[in-house]
Amino acid sequence: MNVNTENSFSITEANRNFSCVAHSASDEDIIVLSKLIIEKNREAYEVLAK
Repeated sequence: MNVNTENSFSITEANRNFSCVAHSASDEDIIVLSKLIIEKNREAYEVLAK
């Protein structure tokens, strides 16, 4: 994943308008991050699924 510095947002702006920030992410980036989060939390998900 590459960081596009032309589309950077301040923390304040992100807190005020999260929707705008979320829409600026590409689908590919969202899928990559989702997979990382799922893998990181896989054990917890398995426990919760029981």
